[in-house]
Amino acid sequence: MSKLLPMILLFTFFIGCKKSDKIENVTDSVLLREQEVVLNEDQLSYKIYKSDFIEKATVSKYILEIILDSNQEVDSTKLIGLLTHLNNKALLDKKGILDIVDIKIYESEKHLKSGLGQWIGWLSKNKNIQEPRIDIKLANDVSQESIVQRIEEKQRRIIWEELIHSQDKASDEVDKKRLDFDAENALMERYRTKLKSKYGISEIELSKISAEAYAKNWPFPIKGK
Repeated sequence: MSKLLPMILLFTFFIGCKKSDKIENVTDSVLLREQEVVLNEDQLSYKIYKSDFIEKATVSKYILEIILDSNQEVDSTKLIGLLTHLNNKALLDKKGILDIVDIKIYESEKHLKSGLGQWIGWLSKNKNIQEPRIDIKLANDVSQESIVQRIEEKQRRIIWEELIHSQDKASDEVDKKRLDFDAENALMERYRTKLKSKYGISEIELSKISAEAYAKNWPFPIKGK
C-alpha cells in the first residue's frame, strides 16, 4: 500500500482537480483553549464505534472514534462544533482535564476500517500542551472535465477498488519474490494493463478515476476483501 499513495498523488497533480468553494483543499488546523470552549448541542448525528478511557498513575487518556450518519450536510464549522462538544463532554464526564485526547470523525465504517487515516475531523491533545488541536480534512470537488463521465460513478468506484487490490497483490509478490525496481515496475504495469483491458479504458481514464477517488476521499478497500 505504501507504493500506492505517491502514485495517486501524482495522478492528482496530473489531472488538476478543481477546488471546492465550500470546503478547504488542504487540512485546516485550529487550536482551541479548553476554558474558552462552549458546550453546544450536536449538529451532526453519529454512532460511536470506539470509546476508551485509560487511566494510569500519572496519565489519563481518552480515545473516541465516531461514524457520521449518512445523508447529512457536512462542513468544517459543523465538524469543529461536534469535536468541541465531544471534547467538552469528555471533560465533564471525567470531572477534570484529560492529559491525552484522541477524537476522530469518519464519514463511514469503510473509511475507518481502511486503516489509512481517512478521517475527516480529528481533535488531539497530549500531556505537554493545554490546548487541543483540531484538524479538518474534507473532500474536494472535481471538475467535470476530470471525470470519466461515460462510466457511472458506481462502476468507477469498482474499477478503482480493483486497481487498489491489484496493486496490493503486486506489492505482496514483490516482497515475496524480492524483486528489483525494474521487475517491480513491470509487474505493476502488467496488472494495470490487465485492468484497463478488462474494462475497456485508457491509461488517461484510469488516471482520472484514481485522481477522482483521492480527491473525493473514496474509502480504500480493505486488503484481501
